[in-house]
Amino acid sequence: MKAFSFSGYRTFQKCQRQWYFNSKAKGSNVKNDPLRREITMLSHLRTLAAWRGQLVDDVLSTEMVPAFNQRQEFSLDDALSVANKLFKKRLRFSQNREYRDPNNKKSHIPEEFSPLLEHEYDIPVSDEQLEDAWLEIEIALTHFFQNESLVELLRGAEHLDAQRTLNFKLEGFSAVGTPDLIVYSKRQAPLIVDWKVHAEPVKRYNQQLLIYALALHYNLPLPQYRHRFSWRNYPLTDYKLIEYQLLKDDLRHYTVTEDYLFQIREFIIEGAYKLQLAGANDSYNFDDLQDLEQTDDPEICLTCSFRKICSHEQKPTNYQPNLFDW
Repeated sequence: MKAFSFSGYRTFQKCQRQWYFNSKAKGSNVKNDPLRREITMLSHLRTLAAWRGQLVDDVLSTEMVPAFNQRQEFSLDDALSVANKLFKKRLRFSQNREYRDPNNKKSHIPEEFSPLLEHEYDIPVSDEQLEDAWLEIEIALTHFFQNESLVELLRGAEHLDAQRTLNFKLEGFSAVGTPDLIVYSKRQAPLIVDWKVHAEPVKRYNQQLLIYALALHYNLPLPQYRHRFSWRNYPLTDYKLIEYQLLKDDLRHYTVTEDYLFQIREFIIEGAYKLQLAGANDSYNFDDLQDLEQTDDPEICLTCSFRKICSHEQKPTNYQPNLFDW
């Protein structure tokens, strides 16, 4: 069965068809199947808001974290310089629809490969919207690097782990979590940081962070850190969890309690069971799509990467969502 993940289950709850395209139909080795190859390509599309959020994530994960691990300087100016380069590269790549070139694979050109949903679906993107997107990237990175206590904590850590995929099993179900950042410090329990770039952060992500804590605890000690301090000796209830809403400069701290851990285990088991009933462990069959529930939310349809190949007829509505704040 495909492993349960928080983001995958959230997609399933919103639209089972979208979950099917993302979790079952796309793949890394589908060159002989034109439909699945198209689904895989569409899965890379991001709305402008998600696109700029991914860019911020990439600057922090692939540039800042390695620099801090090697005890090298990496400042706000460095971050903005890298971000500006990526912004121009990725925008040009998407505008020219170079992602449609079968010779351009994400694994070969990860810096450039970041297509916009708006370009694929011929939705106009104005200069003002692009300027706003860049401004929000600047704001997010500025808030991060001006948080001196957090930056100093990261600089002084024993080791930082960015975007590490953690697999574990719970009651026979496979699950997976990929935290934005794990911070290992001497004589301290692990700290897990998840950053978001949402314009209106009304939702809290304590469930997601608890899944990450559970995943890390099941995986420690990681093989490459056996020679380091034994973080495995700390109980889960000592773990520290931070959600950082970068656009609002809102640092949210969550505690880990036995009650919360019981609830999150139940959440994972229930979600994994529902995914299993929906065919998550069955082999790919496009006909299965007809048995899955469809969303009635027009905003989900209008911001879905797969709408050109989904046979679902959207309900008529006068409401037009803002695609640039998704």
